[in-house]
Amino acid sequence: MPVDQYNKIKMTTVHHKALATAAAALGSTAVSMKGLRSLTFVISKTACTATTGTFIIDMESGTASATTGHTSATTSEVIGSNVRTLTATTVESMKIGYIGADPFVSLSITAGAATGSICAIAIQEQDMKQPTATS
Repeated sequence: MPVDQYNKIKMTTVHHKALATAAAALGSTAVSMKGLRSLTFVISKTACTATTGTFIIDMESGTASATTGHTSATTSEVIGSNVRTLTATTVESMKIGYIGADPFVSLSITAGAATGSICAIAIQEQDMKQPTATS
């Protein structure tokens, strides 16, 4: 029998941008891990106009809600490939999971020679056994 996930997850758009110019560093909103059982980022991009265009995705974590102090998550904190390049003219989607101990997680997205759109959504599974107020 299928299990309902609708009431167990929360989604937050952490980044949505259409790029008109190439070569830009794009940040994202930090997601609090408070009260969460798991966190997965889903990233999707449109086809880039430049055939050599790239978006470099890097999951970062830290102890502050401001993303300026975040550092790249280690291999042991990530499910999937952490630093990943989405390339060229194809439409692509990817997912990255976080299992580290830091209280805040964010994405570093860098566009290199790419114009197009990119969107990142945090899928947060809430801990239903011990409810905690989220911030």
